[in-house]
Amino acid sequence: MPPTVPSIRIALKSMKTHTYLIPVKITSTWSELQLTLRKIFPSFQSPFIIYAESGDIIHSSVWSSYVTDQALFFVEPRPKEKLRLIVDVSGPSEPVTVAVYPWGELQHMMDRFAKRLGKDPTGARLEKDGSTLHLSQTVEEAGIVSEDRLMCTWRDEL
Repeated sequence: MPPTVPSIRIALKSMKTHTYLIPVKITSTWSELQLTLRKIFPSFQSPFIIYAESGDIIHSSVWSSYVTDQALFFVEPRPKEKLRLIVDVSGPSEPVTVAVYPWGELQHMMDRFAKRLGKDPTGARLEKDGSTLHLSQTVEEAGIVSEDRLMCTWRDEL
């Protein structure tokens, strides 16, 4: 009997009975997983929503901790709608409305926002309800939902 290869199982969330067995070694990183999923489900556009067997959404920052032999995951394409956020900018400026994808990184959003306002994004701080957000997170990971109000402070104004 040939040795078994450590593998994960992937199924469409809408069709949980049909699973694909994928070697762990080609899905150990988030980018490898995305490439593999594009090959298996060519009609899907990236990015995908990945669910653990428990139903929890798995984010890119914790993917590697979920990848174990015979783990089962469900996948579905992400909706294309953007979230509408209101950003208060430090200083006398009026609040600015921005539209972002839930899977977009906060750092990318801040870089675009800074360019739009002619600011340097280095050292910028973003807060929600008085708590500083980590710019390495995605909008979704930071718990941001549509119509949230955020506060942006630029380093030169701290």
